Amino acid sequence: MVMSEVASAVAWIKFDPELPFLITAEAEDQISFRVFNDVYTITRTDQNYKIVRDRYFRWFHKMGEEITTLDALTVEKVLKFVNAKSRAEAILNSDLFKSSMREQKLPAGFQASKSIFQCKSDLPARNQDGSIVYQILQHTWIQNGVDESFGMPNTDEATYFGGRAHIRTPDSFIGRGPKHLECSPVWFSSDQDEKVLSKKVACVARSLSLPQNPVFDSAILNQPWVAHFDYHALERNCLLATRFVLECAGANPSQVVNAGIGGKFNWFDLYSVSEISAELKNAILGLRAQLKMIRDQEVLADLQSSTEKLMNQALDLDSRIRGVTGDSRKKTLHEICDLALDRCN
Repeated sequence: MVMSEVASAVAWIKFDPELPFLITAEAEDQISFRVFNDVYTITRTDQNYKIVRDRYFRWFHKMGEEITTLDALTVEKVLKFVNAKSRAEAILNSDLFKSSMREQKLPAGFQASKSIFQCKSDLPARNQDGSIVYQILQHTWIQNGVDESFGMPNTDEATYFGGRAHIRTPDSFIGRGPKHLECSPVWFSSDQDEKVLSKKVACVARSLSLPQNPVFDSAILNQPWVAHFDYHALERNCLLATRFVLECAGANPSQVVNAGIGGKFNWFDLYSVSEISAELKNAILGLRAQLKMIRDQEVLADLQSSTEKLMNQALDLDSRIRGVTGDSRKKTLHEICDLALDRCN
């Protein structure tokens, strides 16, 4: 881990995630950042990170106060949640979005949405040395203006050839700066109300999507259930998710992607659905209350034990939400669509 990531983890657990902090010094094994009148210095020692706080007041400087240590495993657990793209960070660049528009010839009897778009871009993948290579396959997703995106680019483990996946909001690849971006409005039948149908598509997409960081995203508290998909790049990929959302809401995809590979589905295909129960929601609220207590405490001495316990709880809740653990039921795509429509009608 680079020291800037460690600083992000410490700032996330100790302060509000939206609170900006200023890095004042950085070296290979040490980093300092400032929050208001406090400067926190993190030093790497073996597999641990020692944290020291210096307090700067108008007339004096209190040095080296409240030393604590975080181990590397705990920091890694925190970073799982830190690195999930927030909605604010994953808004598509407005100028890029406008320049990506492609005119599509509408079939007779159809009209174009004014707010819902199907977008596609190169699929980012990595070489063994970690460098990005852009493959022939493309990624596609649904874009609601520049603010909202919904897509299923890979599995929850960021793999491509088999595994559990979710339609995510925001789409995971938005923050990477899509390459060769092309967007076009989706189609509706001419006898339908464009505004009503566009709102319906957005609602269905939200109902079928999972926030990138569900444990710490309040949207999960309004979801009664989560649909889990089986992803495979060549069989059930991003195109399936895009088609399913659009066709469930009564819209039509506007772009052909990857020659249709991975986008075919049967309304009677079975997938898993798990309930976001009242007990699970209360556990999420309890976890957030514990996090607030840690952030409100002035003393850092118990940060390691408190953070380790909190992150283990968070990972357990994340697994339950994603259907890795807990009860789930098999439902057809038709039944899952009906569940989404019930929330939107």
